[in-house]
Amino acid sequence: AGGGKVLQVVYGTTTTSVSESSGSDTDTTLGATITPADDSNKVLILTAQHYNIERGSNDYVSGNITLERDIAEAGWTDLVARLVGEYANNYHQSYGVYSEAWLDSPASAGSIQYRTTCIRNGTATMNMNSGTSTIILLEIDA
Repeated sequence: AGGGKVLQVVYGTTTTSVSESSGSDTDTTLGATITPADDSNKVLILTAQHYNIERGSNDYVSGNITLERDIAEAGWTDLVARLVGEYANNYHQSYGVYSEAWLDSPASAGSIQYRTTCIRNGTATMNMNSGTSTIILLEIDA
């Protein structure tokens, strides 16, 4: 009976500056780990992550930020990817906060890690965590 109650909350932050200019998927250092009480429970992931995209050529540029999950160190799986900071003019910078609310059904009562990664598109440099970035994990009773 019931369900929908918050059983635990895990909070993670980072201020570690990360710069990505190679076009390779890069760990942003924002992450947290939770161990659900039951494998039928869900995890609500909330993020607020600062980003900045710099460019200096006459090229379309943007970046992607991806929320990923790893269950019991079996390997990272993409949950959702978002396009941020689209520009097509010269010498622009795009500043923003990547905000995500994602309800996950991991089907595991083991250790579950969540993190974000970033990758730039075009000829940009993508800078992460210019302010304090946060991730909050809430275990929701099934």
